[in-house]
Amino acid sequence: MLIYCNIPVPYDIEDAEQCDITYDEFIFSNDGIFTKYKKHFYGMDICHHVEEFRLHEEDFFVQKEAHKLNKNKIITTIPYKHYYVKRKTIQTVIDEDLTLVKEVDNDVFVSHYFISENSDYSIFEKISSHLKKNV
Repeated sequence: MLIYCNIPVPYDIEDAEQCDITYDEFIFSNDGIFTKYKKHFYGMDICHHVEEFRLHEEDFFVQKEAHKLNKNKIITTIPYKHYYVKRKTIQTVIDEDLTLVKEVDNDVFVSHYFISENSDYSIFEKISSHLKKNV
């Protein structure tokens, strides 16, 4: 599950001991979101199921599953009104239950979130203490 929170990340993820970097290309249009797979752009199935939790005046948004590539939705032409985005994704493992992800779109827009396979909601305490340096 993907966990977004409103706590600022106080350090650069690039300074971690080990981080994995991947690059993706997206097209955002009125027809949907398309991602490049090999040499073609395919549509994505968007997960709309997001739950909101509040813990100690901090908001956590939990998305149960990631967006999925749908290889049946290939586009043959680029839509007229669209945004082309090159995304750099950096992942680092915090512990066995938690992974921190930083996404940088077009080298300008930055977002952070966490990935956890643990469906126990005590993970919010771990995220909060990690970001506030209480670990």
